[in-house]
Amino acid sequence: KGTRAHFYDLHQTVADKTRAAHDRKEQGNRLIALGAYGAALWKYTEALRCVEYEETDDPEEFVDVTTYGTERIPSSALVKLLDLKASLHLNSATGHHRQGHPKLAIASCDEALKVRPSSVKALYKRSVLHLERGDHV
Repeated sequence: KGTRAHFYDLHQTVADKTRAAHDRKEQGNRLIALGAYGAALWKYTEALRCVEYEETDDPEEFVDVTTYGTERIPSSALVKLLDLKASLHLNSATGHHRQGHPKLAIASCDEALKVRPSSVKALYKRSVLHLERGDHV
């Protein structure tokens, strides 16, 4: 048996990690279309791990949680990164919903809203999920 490498390289740049996340997102989307929701959710989780950054005191400086190295992210790249993360959480919500797990789907919408508080898509999807559950929010 060989050892399995991580799905990301700890020394990749933000652009490299974003591309890797996009690749996994597309793989997840194809799996959703095939009805393989569990496998799709795994791809979305892998994609999110590729782009895990935490804020620092500097609005353009983030800590890469995979290496704990500090990296400056230009504001244009940051917008794309945050949009990608929100999209991945929403795709996860779709997977959870189709698996029949509305609470997990709502939690994924909540995660998307943490990244993009004004996301109309996340607010709408979460509202629909609450209505389907019979929740009155």
